Amino acid sequence: MKIYTAIDDSGLYNDDFRYGGTYLHGQIQDDNEYDIFAFGEATDFKEGVHVFKVNERWCIFFLWRIEGFVPTGEWRGYLIYANDYEELEFASKRFNERREHI
Repeated sequence: MKIYTAIDDSGLYNDDFRYGGTYLHGQIQDDNEYDIFAFGEATDFKEGVHVFKVNERWCIFFLWRIEGFVPTGEWRGYLIYANDYEELEFASKRFNERREHI
């Protein structure tokens, strides 16, 4: 699966493929030089923890819903490299708490 950041110069970033309120975190954010991202194609993720490859690297996508109206979108979550252990612990904690402000 491919991802693109909101500052991607290639013009391939598509807000329609974004889960508003989710962010790159840790080394994947550093590698992409930004945290707002969208997938390269339409996806149908449900709330939960998802493991898949992004640009040939294993990643974990922590994804949860926020109840009620939230101007920044109904989703919250982080996409993190699967071997970025310190940041996985951080994201797992936020996921378990279902934090609105991340």
